[in-house]
Amino acid sequence: MPPNPTGSSSGSGSTPVPPQPSCIASYPDIFIRPDDTTVSSGDRDAKNALYKNLYLAVRYLIINQYQLASPDTVAQVVPISPDSFAVCPDPTEPDASRAIRLTFLSAYGLLFADNRTDPSMGRPSTARPGPDDIAIDPATGNVAASSGPNTFYIVPGFAAAMADAVREFKSSSSLFGRVLDRLRTVGTTTNPARITVWTRQLSGVTRRLVDERVDPSDPQINMRIDNSLALMLGDVIDGASAGIDISLPDLDQGTVVDIIADNVRALAAIYFSSQLEEMKMFAVVDRVVEHFLAGMLPISRGPGGQKIYDYFKTAPNRITEVERRNAYGRCFGVAQGAASDTLLNRNFSDNWIRFLSAVSIYNRQFGNTAGIQVINTDLTRVTSEQAVKAARDLAVNLSLHGYASSHFIAVELQKLVGTVKDMLSSADVLQAYGVRDMWQLIDRVSTLYLGGAVSSVRYKTTAQAGANVMLFLAANAPQLSTVASFQPNTADIFKGADIRSNVERWLAVTGTADDSIDKFSSPVDVQQAPTIPPMPQQQMPEAVRNMLGSIGNLANVGGINVAMPGNVIPRA
Repeated sequence: MPPNPTGSSSGSGSTPVPPQPSCIASYPDIFIRPDDTTVSSGDRDAKNALYKNLYLAVRYLIINQYQLASPDTVAQVVPISPDSFAVCPDPTEPDASRAIRLTFLSAYGLLFADNRTDPSMGRPSTARPGPDDIAIDPATGNVAASSGPNTFYIVPGFAAAMADAVREFKSSSSLFGRVLDRLRTVGTTTNPARITVWTRQLSGVTRRLVDERVDPSDPQINMRIDNSLALMLGDVIDGASAGIDISLPDLDQGTVVDIIADNVRALAAIYFSSQLEEMKMFAVVDRVVEHFLAGMLPISRGPGGQKIYDYFKTAPNRITEVERRNAYGRCFGVAQGAASDTLLNRNFSDNWIRFLSAVSIYNRQFGNTAGIQVINTDLTRVTSEQAVKAARDLAVNLSLHGYASSHFIAVELQKLVGTVKDMLSSADVLQAYGVRDMWQLIDRVSTLYLGGAVSSVRYKTTAQAGANVMLFLAANAPQLSTVASFQPNTADIFKGADIRSNVERWLAVTGTADDSIDKFSSPVDVQQAPTIPPMPQQQMPEAVRNMLGSIGNLANVGGINVAMPGNVIPRA
């Protein structure tokens, strides 16, 4: 329970209790508070802007399309500003108000977990609205009188997803309530009193309990909720990957979406890992573990030895080098000994260099003010349409190869990179090899035991800059998608400092010459750009192939194999 805000005390003559700070309710996937130090200010502002549209869309639909209570009552429980939603539980609150808040949190969390975070489903505000679209004014939370720069649309596909979420909630409303109460309990801290609840955890835990057919009146319901929450948080190996809230959404009816942002984000993590693989980071870790097990390292009891031993002990549950390289080949077409049946991404290299070159030339032509041409006019001109086309070709390619196992491999690789970095940065491990940081350790072990070191600066830069470029494409997937026709100002996204810096850093560290950049900046005609993986073609059964192979005395007539006794060819 949160502290008594009145600070009153009982008993005559007792010393008054000083007033306690009021309780704070925090919903980090609805609104990230300014005092949340786990998120940078830039990320906080960007995420809050994204969350606000989802918040207002769910709020509008609950007020206007679902008869929970009078519109004024619902609007009071769910205020227009997301930061004002931070209300702690009040025992005196009417049941109707609690039901409204639970419905809102559950529907919001279900949409969030299913990646339905964009009410416009990728449609920019400058696009022509459809007949059933609802234009929302963020300032009022109601239907916009006229379209403005901040106006967004609630499209029918999102309204349908909202209806599904409300139906799912109503079918298990008691279970949602029990889970919310438990999450509030485990998320309560003191000094000051704060209750932190993630809506995605509310939906994820409840869905798991529904799948397990858990009764809301189960006397051990709290233990079951805690166990499901642990699975979502990755405390149990079996649920580590499946609990991450990045899923592949279904295409909406009547909507063409060929860039799935989550697919691109997954490939950003895999690309990051592939560059560290080229740096021999994982090979160095394996060699360090080998030295440790052979008793060659002067390390005794300590954090470094414990981390190395834990890494060795969990090897059976970890993704192997062959599996990693197969993923690199499938996602980026890298020839690293991938299995023969892997669907290689043969177009990535070409799309990648063309996009980087187009963005580089485009930014060299124009200054920070759109339309002002500056130096480097001798370079081939890249129009905004060409720059957007290069970006879209690359984003579609990444999205295509981000389906299926890519998400789960990305989750596994980002955990692996964190584990390896932590282990190689241990003070006693560094001291054992006589180096001062992890990068010196990688260089030393590579030089002595792995046939020579590579440029750590190069691969650190390509890993960071390349992954940031892919994350940029994922963040701007709605503008690059074919949901709406091309808008003249779409290419302005390439003028940001972050994308310019990452593109130029990647080109510089790889030694890409200006004449090559100029050459690859020219657009090419893409004959075929599939947006979903191809279905495997049915092959001839092995038994049939063996039977045909065992038939002797085959003769070829007009290109057709026939079997005749004695190898006799019949006359016409």
